[in-house]
Amino acid sequence: MAKVTRWTDLPEIERFPGVFTRRFRGEKMLAILVRLTPDALVSPQFHPEEQLVYLLSGRLRLTAGATEHVLGPGEAMLIPANEPHSARVAGEEPAVYLEVLVPPLPVIPGEEASVPRSPSNGEEGGT
Repeated sequence: MAKVTRWTDLPEIERFPGVFTRRFRGEKMLAILVRLTPDALVSPQFHPEEQLVYLLSGRLRLTAGATEHVLGPGEAMLIPANEPHSARVAGEEPAVYLEVLVPPLPVIPGEEASVPRSPSNGEEGGT
């Protein structure tokens, strides 16, 4: 069955200092709306999920592997599974971007109240 929501109806969780997320999940994918403040850092990480990053506003300095890219609004990057990556704002304004991960990351604390849990999801998650 199709799901419809407004991002503003989903709880915003501060995952790390300055990294705010809203999660909308399906059975086989996870979409995360991320708001990154100018002083925040998404620490280097890697995971078995493929990840699409689509920048909505601001500028984002994204490092994948050994290569650094600066994304502007309307630009996207596909990060392969298990590729080390990190991100930070490039400029004075917050960056807002959409992440899509396939398969989905596990459910995180605070998310379970508004998003149905599937049997394949665990308790902790990534970004």
